[in-house]
Amino acid sequence: YLLAERAFTEAAKLYAQWMTREGVGVNDCEGYVRAKCYLACTYYERGNFLGAMKVARELRGMKLDPDRPNSPGNQMLYWRAYTLPARLYLAHGAKGDMNRAIKSLPTKAELKPFVENKKAPTLVGVYVDALKTCCGCRKAIEAKDFAAADALRNKTLRHYLVAMANVSRGAEKFSDYGYFFRAGISLDIYSKELAGLTTMVRSPQTLLLAAGSFYSARDLQSVPPGMLPPLIPTPMENRLGDLYLKMRERKQTLDPLDDEKKRDPAQEALESYQDGLKRYPNNVSSLQGVKRALLFLGRKDAAAIVQKQIDLVRTMK
Repeated sequence: YLLAERAFTEAAKLYAQWMTREGVGVNDCEGYVRAKCYLACTYYERGNFLGAMKVARELRGMKLDPDRPNSPGNQMLYWRAYTLPARLYLAHGAKGDMNRAIKSLPTKAELKPFVENKKAPTLVGVYVDALKTCCGCRKAIEAKDFAAADALRNKTLRHYLVAMANVSRGAEKFSDYGYFFRAGISLDIYSKELAGLTTMVRSPQTLLLAAGSFYSARDLQSVPPGMLPPLIPTPMENRLGDLYLKMRERKQTLDPLDDEKKRDPAQEALESYQDGLKRYPNNVSSLQGVKRALLFLGRKDAAAIVQKQIDLVRTMK
């Protein structure tokens, strides 16, 4: 990630120089916005959440050009940059993050010139509303308001997913269809993740029921195409790892009906986190999961080695 951080920093610098030389802004330089989005994600993968949010807030403060609604720079801004702080908060998941995520998302007034454009309207407004619903669902889960969480996921979020699917064929003719298509997939992943999180919190005695939802979310997640940064910056394998460690903490087995299959859930957690590292190599959240799983398995020396790797990823300059 250090090499990536250097590369994206240099790319953003070169794009900025080009914009100054040519007398243009970010609305004409999609590459600058893309490099900055990548840089924020790189900080996040290295475990530098504050650094990631600093870049994300800078991106969120960039101005859209309503006179050129479909310029590549504008599209990158309202689909990716303007939603990046919320998506990072969703990944981070600390206390108060969901409120901060909702507050960070663009307002309807900001998006109005683009959503209501008569020649080529964008569907980003539906995506933003769906992201707000995801944040609201996470808030409800944290508050253990399962009726609200179920309603938000099964009704409101599903409504947005169905709406996006219904207009997908018509959206193909617009230049931002690629953003639209990938956003829809990411929302489906969030929906399955939310189902798993709800089950984990609601049914602590039957944690394994959440595994199916997390496996479904994992299977939908793929390597970001088209030289675009990931919409969801954490691997869904981590959710599986967290689930298995929670089972270990509660001394639950993977198959309580079969004594011969009582494999240690900590071993399953270890393998899940290792799979997360295959998706996003050296990401700190997966490395921390590997360390926790190793400690549960009593492998203190191996955990110490992983901690050194974490320190190296975080601090190398």
